[in-house]
Amino acid sequence: MVQDSIVPLPVHDCTALFKTLQAVLSWQWDGRFQTALAQIGMAEKDAMRVTLENHLGPAWDSATIDTAPESVRRAIGRLGGIMPGQLFYAVELSQDGMVFCAWWPWGNGRTISIRVGASPEGSALLATLVPADAR
Repeated sequence: MVQDSIVPLPVHDCTALFKTLQAVLSWQWDGRFQTALAQIGMAEKDAMRVTLENHLGPAWDSATIDTAPESVRRAIGRLGGIMPGQLFYAVELSQDGMVFCAWWPWGNGRTISIRVGASPEGSALLATLVPADAR
């Protein structure tokens, strides 16, 4: 399901999400975007979307991004925007904190990059995916 109206981001504890992601994917640090990065194949696509939606709620896409809260639009802007076929999930940790996941299919039709990032308040959660000394 894709977001279709401006709604506040739910406040959420993402610890369970990060434990799930850490258990099923191999992560590395993407210094370009300051996010944790993993790739999945098309066989894992549906299960991963269910996991992300269960923890982060519905995604925004290029057709619905204008309905996203300003904080989401700013985060997408820091990643260079959103293209057709890409998705963006986000959830608030508190009034000032956000965790997000960018879903970027590759042009080869076989691979999807998943980038997980956080505002400063959520950055400690990223250490469960990529230890700080590996960044």
